[in-house]
Amino acid sequence: MIKMKATKFLMITSFILILVLMTSCFQNQPKQKIKPASIPVKEQCQGEFCNDDVEIICQSSNCDAELSQQYLQLQTKVVKCLDNYFQFSAPRVSYKISSKEKTACEQEGGCCCTTGGMTDWSGVSQSYLYGNTPFGATGVQSPKDIIAEEHETTHFFLFQMLKGHPAWFSEAIAIQTNERAGCDVSAMDLEGNAKEFAKKGDAYLRETNLDLQSSGGVKMSDGSILDNDYYLRLKNGESSLETRDSHTIGALWVIGLKEDYGCEQQCILRIVKELQKYTESQCRPGTYCGDNPLQYPEIVTDEVIKEKTDLITGRDTRELFELLGIL
Repeated sequence: MIKMKATKFLMITSFILILVLMTSCFQNQPKQKIKPASIPVKEQCQGEFCNDDVEIICQSSNCDAELSQQYLQLQTKVVKCLDNYFQFSAPRVSYKISSKEKTACEQEGGCCCTTGGMTDWSGVSQSYLYGNTPFGATGVQSPKDIIAEEHETTHFFLFQMLKGHPAWFSEAIAIQTNERAGCDVSAMDLEGNAKEFAKKGDAYLRETNLDLQSSGGVKMSDGSILDNDYYLRLKNGESSLETRDSHTIGALWVIGLKEDYGCEQQCILRIVKELQKYTESQCRPGTYCGDNPLQYPEIVTDEVIKEKTDLITGRDTRELFELLGIL
């Protein structure tokens, strides 16, 4: 009987010892870091002109490697600048360059400059590299003559931050960023026609010294230039808003906020951040806009923008929204 008890005791003791050893081994194993599913992982670069922030995709057989490399460097600086400006880390931005040929430049000093493109959630599409074209050439020839792109890149950021939102608001933010943030100018180290053009900012918002000194600008239906004076005439009933494209409405919204509510660059940035928080509150996992990042329903409506604008300015901005026909 005593022998049986001793054997049973030894078996129990051995079993406990094995459990202790197994637990100790398990605890000493290195713990793996688990990334939340909500944090997107950037895919590895496939092309030659690519990094964590930017990819340049030239969709033509005559792409110039030196120009593509320079554009990659410029846009990497722009994206990092906008990352910091919006306090938001965007996915890698793809710039698709179709390299369509233009007619040869007939100006002896060179032809400068145009910008533009089309933007959606997947990236920016451009007809060619924008910048200064030398006399007799059909496109940019030198890295120093390329213009850094800020306006369309801002659209990409807004797609990621706000998902679906009105076109006029996207233009408003892109116009004011292109005019006031200066990410394109700071990216361009070399002086020249292209950088001088970038220094003017956005044609729809005349605030820079170069703009104010020039006779250019966006012409309205009454023959005047789209600027603060035009906004005040519109507000006083001395002019009528016949052109209702999203760029014009967006620019006038930015001008009106400054003129009537003292709301300028940082104020508008705070409105964007409030709208970003609103989008995130609506698009949680399990909601119809939170599970698929490729679907961008219009979460941010005109009414929501008005609500957040009132919140940040501390005023009722209905007069501005109704003047521009937004509400």
